[in-house]
Parts: sequence; structure tokens; C-alpha cells
Amino acid sequence: MPLKPSTSHAKEKEAIALGEGLFWRRHGSMDFACASCHAADGQRIRLQPLVNAYNKEDITKTMTNWPTYRVSHNLVRNNEHRMWDCNWQMRLPDIEYGSDGAIALIAFLTKQAENGKLNIPSMKR
Repeated sequence: MPLKPSTSHAKEKEAIALGEGLFWRRHGSMDFACASCHAADGQRIRLQPLVNAYNKEDITKTMTNWPTYRVSHNLVRNNEHRMWDCNWQMRLPDIEYGSDGAIALIAFLTKQAENGKLNIPSMKR
């Protein structure tokens, strides 16, 4: 089943635009943005390769595999947990589950992965 985010409602378009703005916005004590790690090919943290949100193949592989079973957590995790974890790694305050910011970031990333085929359930380390 292909990923087909709706953009027919003005609020959906607004969320995608807000998400892209948040993706590029630098903040926090380390002056990071999501784009600091996720807007170029070949980036990684330690040995973990990072997804480039502007590389269609990269972002499609990522966004079509959530929710996923995280072996290291022994739990099923969703995209909001991924957003929370990135904020934690950037030393930012916790992102609230269901917040406008979390939803906007996920809306933007989902739009970036449009037409990718859903691959769920999935498993990650």
C-alpha cells in the first residue's frame, strides 16, 4: 500500500509547512536543527547511518517502516517516539506526544516519503 498523505485540507498544508520550518529551525544550547543531521547524504551518529529527509529513497525507507518493533527496547515504537528521541539527543526539552510540533514534523516527513510502499510491521535494532 503506498503512503499517500492528504493535502486537501488547508490545515494539512499548514502542518506540512510548519513541519518543514521546524525541520530547519536551529534551537537549543547546541544550536541544532533536524536538518543538522538529516539534510545531507552520508551523515551518521557513531556507526548509525542517518536518514536524509530530502533524499527520496532514504526518507521513503524510513517513513514507511514506522511503527516498528525496536529490538533494543523490546517494544513497538512509533514516529512520535522517534521525534522525542531526536530531541533528547539534541539536549532539547521533551517534545510532547500529540503536540502541534510533533504532528507537523511527522506530516512534513510523511509528505517527503509520498508514494513509498508501507512496510509494516517492521523491526529495527
